[in-house]
Amino acid sequence: MKLYLAGTEIPSYRSLLDREGYITVALSYWGLRRRTKFTKPYELAEKFGDTAEILVDSGCHSINSKPNSDLTDAELRDIAEHYYEAFVTPNAERLAYFVEFDAHQLGDAWISEQRQRLPQDKAIVVWRPETGREGLEQLCQGWPHVGITQSGLDQLDIAYLLPHLSKTTNTKLFGLGMTKTAALEHGHWYGAASTSWLSPSQFGDTIVWAGKELHRYPRRYKDMARTRHKHTITDAGFDADAVLADDPTEVLRLSLWSWQQFTKHINGRGVTAHEKPPTEENADPPPKQLIDCPKRCGTQE
Repeated sequence: MKLYLAGTEIPSYRSLLDREGYITVALSYWGLRRRTKFTKPYELAEKFGDTAEILVDSGCHSINSKPNSDLTDAELRDIAEHYYEAFVTPNAERLAYFVEFDAHQLGDAWISEQRQRLPQDKAIVVWRPETGREGLEQLCQGWPHVGITQSGLDQLDIAYLLPHLSKTTNTKLFGLGMTKTAALEHGHWYGAASTSWLSPSQFGDTIVWAGKELHRYPRRYKDMARTRHKHTITDAGFDADAVLADDPTEVLRLSLWSWQQFTKHINGRGVTAHEKPPTEENADPPPKQLIDCPKRCGTQE
């Protein structure tokens, strides 16, 4: 499984991933729209290093999660057209995969029509849980890349079906907006995109790999967790005192390393870990500043 670390529409997070050497990354087009007016072309080749493998997410899960959208159908169609023609197409050579613009508000017929324009070598079409297991199987029979969201997994248990699909089809399965380690442990994913590595910055959580397990502690357990794992944090090469002091960069570096170890564990030895008490889901929340100083943070494009 490739873990695509999301949030790279924010320059400070993108810079941190680059400095730490993480090359499988994800960018939310919808998150980017909140930060830029697109007065000039957004060129992925200028924003990312040559070795970065970039998954672009349309971010429609943010739209679909709000059934009473304040956007009209016409506005959504215009946004979709910009996504495909002004963002995806000009960046096609630089991105590895992109997620379709599956705005449920526009209806199934519109989504099906848009799929006819998608290049199958890079497009990820998204399964809708209301189509059931049969709908997922049909997608996997017709498309080489199929995305399954965390919310979709929560609505319909298809865990038993994923191994079957990965073995009987040539489809690559992608977990999208993944926030729960159990979903990553038991799925047969080619790739998974997640912002959960950012929860220490966004919610004050603590994420640390210890004892062959990914520990995820909510903010209220922060002091206890960081004290308990101080030796593990130090042995891994991090500044435990800085982590205890809630240094924003060091807690994210620790989170990055921990998610990397978790991914290696899944890929290399199988998973026996159980999930810790869940943290608040973090799909496209307003970001906190990574570094207080604007010059160091680099949050402006």
